[in-house]
Amino acid sequence: MASAKKIKTFFSVLLMLCLALSAPAKEWPAFFSHDGEKIKIRFSEDIAVSLVKIPVISTSVWGRNMACRAATLRINDQSFIASAKPGEAFLTFKLDHQICREAFLTPVFLEATEKQGDNPAYFEARNAEIRRTELELFQQSRDILQFHEKNRCFSCHTLLPLAISINEADKKGIGIPLEEIEKIGESLTAMQNLDGSFFFPEQPDYGKITTSLCAGAVFSLLLRFDRRLIVNLQRLKRLLSGWTDEENDMKSDFFFRPLFLGKVTSALFESMIIAALYYHQTAINSEIPDEELRQRLIHLDQRFKIDLAMPFSQNLVILLGLPYFGQISDQQIQPVLNSMLQWQQTESQASRPDCAAISALIMAKMNNEKGLQQIKLLQTANQTLSQKIWLNLIRILRSQP
Repeated sequence: MASAKKIKTFFSVLLMLCLALSAPAKEWPAFFSHDGEKIKIRFSEDIAVSLVKIPVISTSVWGRNMACRAATLRINDQSFIASAKPGEAFLTFKLDHQICREAFLTPVFLEATEKQGDNPAYFEARNAEIRRTELELFQQSRDILQFHEKNRCFSCHTLLPLAISINEADKKGIGIPLEEIEKIGESLTAMQNLDGSFFFPEQPDYGKITTSLCAGAVFSLLLRFDRRLIVNLQRLKRLLSGWTDEENDMKSDFFFRPLFLGKVTSALFESMIIAALYYHQTAINSEIPDEELRQRLIHLDQRFKIDLAMPFSQNLVILLGLPYFGQISDQQIQPVLNSMLQWQQTESQASRPDCAAISALIMAKMNNEKGLQQIKLLQTANQTLSQKIWLNLIRILRSQP
């Protein structure tokens, strides 16, 4: 019964995270200087501007006893115009998070006035790196949708890290492409076979079990944005018991480093599927938890534990299973971190975008900000879509919205 309470408590916390709202834009300081007829506006760093309010009457901006009723604002290669009716105190420019470090203001209609004032201008903006990250997420989502449409199948090594990135971005208050997320869920749903599995005859080497489990993991990650996907997980669950081996562990039929390592990866994906189903059932009826799902989570937690005698790539996947399995004690934390650091320093593959991003995700799970910032990255030219997605995930995890 204690285990049921523990799992129920975890999902209550998870629900609170799911309901977190995106961080709003904030006011940003700016510096004005006159450059002929133009007024140069300079910021201390690159920012993504969403709203600019310039006072109609301002001695420092327009001059003494002057009022500006219309002006243009030039940012990068785009110009915006704003006007103020009699009685209105500000020229208001509504922008779509334009990224810049400077802008140029040009008066279009100035008139003399007896009034004087020096009200401050107002700039609402967000960190530019956060905005770039949002644009990357949007473009990567569009690229994956195009891949689905063209190939009539999905790519595990791009769709899975994108789903992880979307979740981590949402937790940090970074904007996510909700319309594209819904379309991705719909396109993945269309690929699911009638029996609940995923299999592509044109690509038989990818197998059925691992491909289906990976799709289920993606469904579990996108479920917080589209509750309809619970139906897909329920259809997939009916197949799971038939895919276990003599040790009651999930089988695997596809291997590809660093993430697809056999049974341990199958266990990772299964834990995500089972946890999502358990949370859904508990949300419907919190008094009667699903005993079958609970027992399966307990089995996974008991079967897959950290073993520093194993190759660290195995432990890396187990640590990804936190908090569903791979639990470590306080005494184990430092040895695990030391082992990860040694792996990063001695193994060339550890600095690949995928390995580095997985390490970063684990550091984030363990609240190790120093380790997260110190992860080494291999600089690669002509990056693939998969590499771009993993690298963007690292930026998300390191970001401070």
